[in-house]
Amino acid sequence: MAFHISFNIINTLIWIGFLDFIVRIAERLVPTKTDDDETFHLEYIGSEITRTPELSLEEAKKEVLTLYRLIVKMHQVIGILLFDENDKNSRRHHLRIKEYEELSDHLEEEIATYLVKVAEGRLSPGSSVVMRSILSIINDMERIADFYFQMSQEIARMVTKKVSFTATQTSSRREIYKHIDEALAIMKENLDSNYQQVNIDKALAKERDINLVKRKFKKSHLKSIERKEYHWKSGIIYNEIFNLYEKIGNHILDITEAVAGHISKDEEDLPMYNDLSEED
Repeated sequence: MAFHISFNIINTLIWIGFLDFIVRIAERLVPTKTDDDETFHLEYIGSEITRTPELSLEEAKKEVLTLYRLIVKMHQVIGILLFDENDKNSRRHHLRIKEYEELSDHLEEEIATYLVKVAEGRLSPGSSVVMRSILSIINDMERIADFYFQMSQEIARMVTKKVSFTATQTSSRREIYKHIDEALAIMKENLDSNYQQVNIDKALAKERDINLVKRKFKKSHLKSIERKEYHWKSGIIYNEIFNLYEKIGNHILDITEAVAGHISKDEEDLPMYNDLSEED
């Protein structure tokens, strides 16, 4: 009996002595959750419409912010790929961008399907405008996700072709990236506001800033090519990245205009709008 008690005590002391070591091993085997592990899924809308159309639209507006967070995440990952020369996880970042782009397609489809079901109820004229705004917004966000995916492909092409950017090119890319970053922040302010009561002046001013940077870039870009200041392969990728940023800027402005209730004719011709035409 005394032997068994002594054995158990000694065994316990040995395990206590190894406890810190075991904890350290476990922490290595189970990595800490990081920002890269952030998930994006719909939380407020389901397959059934159980509320009034107005309340259902409010829930859909909350889901728009999920797509917004996804876009911002893509913007941040692209920033790492563009500016972090010592990044050792570039392959993982490219894969993540592709996953986010596919997820944006899925989220847009889910929200649009939900809104079509909402439209089966009786909508007031104001609610009809809000619904069209949300459909326009999620379409623009999905397009922005497409552009970020295309940008990641351009960056991958740059690595494959062993092309590098000059200090001037990097400075210009940082400038346009900063303006897009600010445009996204303005867009968030507007998405958080009451639809149809948004002042679009800040968004318009930021769009002008982006266009000015693009025009300045185009002029200096052509001169640099003439002077052979950088390789033509670098110039092609450099130019394409700027074009994609300009398109992203345009869609960011379109989103604010949609929040304000202004829907372009092109967007009204989308199939999802035709599905709602009988409800108007």
